Amino acid sequence: MALDPRVAQALAALPDRPDPTGTPAERREAARARAAEMEGLLSRPRPALHEERDVNVVTDDADVLVRIYRPRPGRLPALIFIHGGGWWMGSVNESDASCRRRAEAADCVVLSVDYRLAPEHPFPAAVNDCWAATHWVFAHADELGIDVERIAIGGGSAGGNLAAAMTLLARDEPKVTFVAQVLEIPATDLTLTASQGSAEEFAEGYGLTKADLYECADFYLGDHDAKDPLASPLLADLHSLPPALVMTSECDPVRDDGEAYAAKLAEAAVPVTLHRWDGQVHGSTEIDVLVPDVAEAYLREVAEFLRHAFSQAG
Repeated sequence: MALDPRVAQALAALPDRPDPTGTPAERREAARARAAEMEGLLSRPRPALHEERDVNVVTDDADVLVRIYRPRPGRLPALIFIHGGGWWMGSVNESDASCRRRAEAADCVVLSVDYRLAPEHPFPAAVNDCWAATHWVFAHADELGIDVERIAIGGGSAGGNLAAAMTLLARDEPKVTFVAQVLEIPATDLTLTASQGSAEEFAEGYGLTKADLYECADFYLGDHDAKDPLASPLLADLHSLPPALVMTSECDPVRDDGEAYAAKLAEAAVPVTLHRWDGQVHGSTEIDVLVPDVAEAYLREVAEFLRHAFSQAG
C-alpha cells in the first residue's frame, strides 16, 4: 500500500531537523522545540482526568519521576507506560496526550516513567530506572488504588524496547507479574539486523531515517554489547511472557523489528496479536488531527486489548 497521502503531505511540511553538529543536549532541546511547534500545528484536545500527579521514586542511582493518570475514583487496573524518543529524547511531558487517552479509553490508571536519557546515561540506566519504577508500582499498588493482579506494561518505539525488557526481568521476579504487554512500533534488535529490510526500504523521507536508527543505538548502547537481551529483546528466550499486542507501521524503518518480535513470541507459544498499520510512518498513528480515522481505530485496539486482558485477570 502507498504512503497515506495525508501523512505524505505532513512529512513535506515538517520543519527542518535539528542541527546534527550540536551536542546531544542541544539537539534534544531543539527537538523538543520542534515538537512543540508541531503540537501547535496539530493541536488536539487532551482528556481531562480525575487525577494527575507526579511522584519521585528514589533509587540508589537516581530519582525516577512517575506521572500518574487516573480516569476515575476506585480500585482500577493499571498500565505502566514507557515513552519513546530513541532512548535519548522524549519525556513524560511529550507523551502526556498518549497517556491521557489510554487512561480514558482503557479505563485504567496509567503510570508514565521518565527514565534517564542517553548518551549522558547509557544502557543500562533506562532499564534500571524503568525496573525501579515497576517495582515501586507493584509495591505501592494498594495505596495507589491499583489492582496488583491487573497491571500491564507498554511503550512506544524505544519505550516498546524497554517494555519488552521489563517483561524479561519480570519473568524471574515473582513479585512482578504483568497481565499483558503492549509494544507499539518497537525497536527490538539493536544489532540492527532484523530491521535491515525495512530500514533500507524506508531509509529516507519517512520521518525516522535509517541513519537515526544507528545514531540512537550508538547513543543508547555506549560501549555495551548490542547482543545483550535487555538491549535487544529479540535475541532473548521469549518463553512464558505475558500476552502481547504488537503494533507496527508499514512505512517505518523499524517495522521488521516489531514483526520479527511478534513472530518469535508466537514461536515461544506466547499469545500475540500483530497489527501492521498500512500507509503509516513511525508515530503517525498517534496524530488524530492528521489521520483521525486511523488514530481512533489505533487507540480503540489498544484499549480493547487492555480491557480484555484486565477482564481475564484477577
